[in-house]
Amino acid sequence: MGSSIAEKYRKVIEQSKSRIETACRFAEPDRVPVQLGVGGSFFCDLFGYGIRDYYTDLETNIEVQVRGLTWRFEQLRDDCTDYSIGLDIGPIAEALVFDCDIQYPEGTSPRIIPQKWDEARIDEFRVAHPASLQRVQDVYRRAEEFRDLAQKIVPEVPVSSWRLGIHPPLSCACAIAGSTEVYELMKTEPELMRRFFRKLRATFERLVEYADGRLGTKTDTLGLCDDNSAFISAAMYRALVLPENRALYERFGMSRRSMHMDGPADHLFEILANELRLNFMDIGGFSSLEAAVRAMKGKTVIYGNLNCKELYSPFDAELELRVKQMLALAAPGGGYIFGVGGEAYVGVNPDTLVRVVDFVTTIGRYPLRVR
Repeated sequence: MGSSIAEKYRKVIEQSKSRIETACRFAEPDRVPVQLGVGGSFFCDLFGYGIRDYYTDLETNIEVQVRGLTWRFEQLRDDCTDYSIGLDIGPIAEALVFDCDIQYPEGTSPRIIPQKWDEARIDEFRVAHPASLQRVQDVYRRAEEFRDLAQKIVPEVPVSSWRLGIHPPLSCACAIAGSTEVYELMKTEPELMRRFFRKLRATFERLVEYADGRLGTKTDTLGLCDDNSAFISAAMYRALVLPENRALYERFGMSRRSMHMDGPADHLFEILANELRLNFMDIGGFSSLEAAVRAMKGKTVIYGNLNCKELYSPFDAELELRVKQMLALAAPGGGYIFGVGGEAYVGVNPDTLVRVVDFVTTIGRYPLRVR
């Protein structure tokens, strides 16, 4: 951490880390921790930058992140535990690995253009070493350019280590082959999809190993973003997805296992807590917090569940009641971090976010007396 930044934010970062560590031990800190996921697209909207420019121009990428960090520590004042920046490419990692086209529309994040993956292509596909993939090498070089440029422009702001990673097999398949097509094949051709998912898991593993080799690290903490799993049955999840995700956690999640799932995942909470043995679950706003508490409390730290649709309007009595209900339900005994499920989207009211943080930090002190 840069010297001037260290002096300015070290104390609050240490307090936030301690608060979160206590909650993650299923104990009660001084108050309920609160972290609201705010990132590049949200900050572009807040500060008036083009989202396409943010993802395609390194200087804009750096400037938006630095301004966003300042806003977060000075205005939002949630329990952010890191003051650093790093190359933000958006949700396009699979396109670089599997050579898909990318669209950069105005006003939103870039998106991958799915390709046709039939049985012949799936069976012919061979897992490549990342060193042999030109677009993977290009993005690693871009990360180095980002680091060098950031050190010139904002030398006081640390640049985090960067690695390229993809989604776990189901969500990866949906990104490169289309969600509808993948779901249909899971129903009609389950054995084909098992073969596909195994190859995608092997690709995931290769990328982790490659990044570890570049950085001189050994991954033992794994977080998976598996949004697409929310939209299949528990039986289908257990038959086709669980074996691949479990294998990834057993290989790379020896110390800590976390997952993010935006969609309605109530039917999977028991599996995630008891069979995948997650330490941390980021719950989207379309799930039931009550169902999460029932399945996970005391075993898996629960984060999130505030829905972005509740944050476009000014802070009002209805949102105040919703926050109180969330705290009363999930916060007693620790093991809970208040937050937006996933991240704050473009158009979310920044004043509402600030008011939510202020409200939680005011009424969320232990012992809780929320009614």
